[in-house]
Amino acid sequence: MARGRKAQPKPHDPYGLGEWVKFKWVVSRLNGQPTRQSMGRIRTGMIIGHRNVYDCLATEEGPPALGNARPVIIVAVSVHRCYKVFKDDILLEVQPIESEVEHVGT
Repeated sequence: MARGRKAQPKPHDPYGLGEWVKFKWVVSRLNGQPTRQSMGRIRTGMIIGHRNVYDCLATEEGPPALGNARPVIIVAVSVHRCYKVFKDDILLEVQPIESEVEHVGT
């Protein structure tokens, strides 16, 4: 950032870090492209990050290229497991249950 310039405030993102959400669909990869996959049940977790997923584009020479960046949200459902979820697939924001807070925090 140039000197003397102040950072512009970002618009409020309802899916900020630490928010509790519910979801049923996760991001998986099929033929080099990110796609949705059903988990079969609704899971609850905490948002721990934001990333991009990319399509794998074939090239004539050299390694494959990456293109078509799509934002995803990383949701932790336990200490050892997290999932990538598209923003459109988040079902509901929820308040944490005390037992879930203790479980995720340990």
